[in-house]
Amino acid sequence: MDRRILIAIFIVIFADMLGMAFMSPLLPMFSQDMGANFLWLGIISSSLGVSRFILLPIFGRLSDKTGKRKVFICSALFLYIFLGLAFTLVGNFYHIVAIRFVRGIGSAIVVPLARAYVGELSPKGQEGRYMGFFNIAFFAGMGVGPLISGYVYDYYGFDTVFFTMSAIWSFAFLVALLFVPESKESVRVVREKTVSMVKLIKYRLMIAILMVRTSMGALTAVLNNYIPIYAKARFSSTGSELGWLVAIGTIVMGFLQMGTGWIADRYSKIKLVLLGQISSTLFYFIIPLTGSFAELFIVRLVMSIGGALTLPAIAAMTTQIGKKHGMASAHSLFNMGMTLGYSLSPVLLGWFVDNGLGLDWVFHISAIVGFIGLAVFYLIVRLDKSYDGHRIID
Repeated sequence: MDRRILIAIFIVIFADMLGMAFMSPLLPMFSQDMGANFLWLGIISSSLGVSRFILLPIFGRLSDKTGKRKVFICSALFLYIFLGLAFTLVGNFYHIVAIRFVRGIGSAIVVPLARAYVGELSPKGQEGRYMGFFNIAFFAGMGVGPLISGYVYDYYGFDTVFFTMSAIWSFAFLVALLFVPESKESVRVVREKTVSMVKLIKYRLMIAILMVRTSMGALTAVLNNYIPIYAKARFSSTGSELGWLVAIGTIVMGFLQMGTGWIADRYSKIKLVLLGQISSTLFYFIIPLTGSFAELFIVRLVMSIGGALTLPAIAAMTTQIGKKHGMASAHSLFNMGMTLGYSLSPVLLGWFVDNGLGLDWVFHISAIVGFIGLAVFYLIVRLDKSYDGHRIID
């Protein structure tokens, strides 16, 4: 039964992220066609994160208390089908903001609750491996989506991209409806161990995770929003090239997840987070130095290796907290940190660009923010004696 649940969750997450990633390389271009400046590009990107940030703790807590994760996940995927179609009716960039805001409601449900399924199924000491399995589906969908959408846009235009998104989400909805069981009937929901979100967020290790996840979110937003703009402005890249540029990092990260998940179970998760984030964040200083699309592509590829080390380690730490205090709640907070950074970064950087700051400084500032978040993470875990890098010490 556990294996069948994992496969069903894998397919749902792959299809969900495939549909979402369809717009990753094209959203800035589509928004600019609708009249958006850099500030509004940031607001469009962040609008999803605003609703997501507000609702993540609510759905996480409700899921832990009721166990009805299938109902939440299926409802969100059903909503996505109509949001994909809504893009065909867009008349200005304000409509895009509204669609993205509603999209954030579903985003507060699907990924954290699916992570909770996988986290509860993971045996003790194998959290990294199981989170690596989840991340393969996540990054495979995120990686393949831009590749397909780039070609679809080049040959058929935006409307076909939107119809394809809805078709993919329809498939994800049917798989979830038919093959994902209710959590309370199939996995280990231990309500008596759950704590309130307020108490959970005061837990030092959880704060450390939130800090590094917030900086990771800010950096990811720059990759998804500003690297395509940079490539289009500097190298006149095509839609297909932009698709490859966005996709290559997620494809490499997904490919490496099982190996890095295995490593996270055997070596210090804290050291892996530090090593991964330092190695990837340094390359943000190098992006403005690239002189061709090929060089930018190689830099993006190498950056993904550091991210592949970080994510299963930090997700495994969250899963260990979840086993003690509530799995969906812990992973909702895990995603809240990412959402906060992802939401704030595009708006602030967009304002700077519109007021005379060059694109090069977008990447310099992002690197500085990344190192600040990592430094805070390190200081907290060094002072906190409840975690030794492998397990929570009771």
